Amino acid sequence: MKLEKSWEKLPLYLWEDDDEILMQGFTNTYTWDCGFYLQAIGKDAIDPDLKPLALKTRKFLLDNQVMTELKNPFKYHRLPRAGGWTFSYLDNGWVVSDCTAEAVKALLETEGLGDEPLSDERIKKAVSFIMLLQGKDGGWTSVDKAIGSPKLEWFNAANVFVDIMVDHSYVECTASIIQCFAQIKQSRPHLFTSEMENAMERAVKYLLKSQYKDGSWEALWGLCFTYGICFVVEGLTMYGMSKDHKAIQRACTYLWSKQKEDGGWGEAQESALAREYIQADASVVDQTAWCILALLNGGYAEDPRLIKAIEWLIDQQLEDGDWPVQPMSGLFYKTTMVSYRNYKRYFSLLALKKYKEEQIKESI
Repeated sequence: MKLEKSWEKLPLYLWEDDDEILMQGFTNTYTWDCGFYLQAIGKDAIDPDLKPLALKTRKFLLDNQVMTELKNPFKYHRLPRAGGWTFSYLDNGWVVSDCTAEAVKALLETEGLGDEPLSDERIKKAVSFIMLLQGKDGGWTSVDKAIGSPKLEWFNAANVFVDIMVDHSYVECTASIIQCFAQIKQSRPHLFTSEMENAMERAVKYLLKSQYKDGSWEALWGLCFTYGICFVVEGLTMYGMSKDHKAIQRACTYLWSKQKEDGGWGEAQESALAREYIQADASVVDQTAWCILALLNGGYAEDPRLIKAIEWLIDQQLEDGDWPVQPMSGLFYKTTMVSYRNYKRYFSLLALKKYKEEQIKESI
């Protein structure tokens, strides 16, 4: 019976690409993508042309919050899961810290469309789940508590993946959750607690301690330094840290040092194993968008180098509004590249929208 059920789900992993059938390593990226697409729509969700799309996306996220517990989860060494969102959709059942944070952010940022709101009770459940995963170091893990010694990695029997024996704190997950809590504080201040404030303070200390001497932050779920810096700088600024803070400015200086002659950024896939920034042969759309977002948060909206990056990003856009196929920028445990085909779309839109917003601020 279990084999039959597994076989029924096999088509979820298969997809056609031109003249061949390929198999993906996970069912889908629905929740993760919907969260960022909805954030990219943002305040424009009230536009008549975008509202139907925004409403459908909101409904998907609302319908796919996990609200039930497993039967006897501790028997199977599983944490409580109610309130979280998975990477894909409800049936997956495996809730993730930053997927939850980005979903909450997206739903709060697009409120007021006349549909079902994200209730206070749902937010409380989401926060309760997130709080379970904060480690002693102040950082947040992805799916499990940081239990056990890092020395357990000595027993890693996999020939492919690195650091898989225990869940670790990740700068990008931590930054997403800081952003989420800051959004809750802004949108639903009556739900923001002293426990959340204390958790954010610990998380910020973790991020500052995790910054490398050269000013960078290294991510694990995206390639590598451009991805990490993008999330962390936004997290720190949403927390309330001044853009002039030395940690933020050191990160911006690091990014400027990696900008290519054409105005874009391109981090090679080899950076993951080398644990240092290696230049790609050409600039990459989603990585350039990440750097633009970080530098805008760092206060460089009027910098000619930033404007050159914006111009490069716009020049890459195709006639139909899309961007061309890009090298893979997703990462899985430092060794495996992951294709996120939507990154070039919503991160580019987020970067261009934020640049426009900063221009408006400057003109007031």
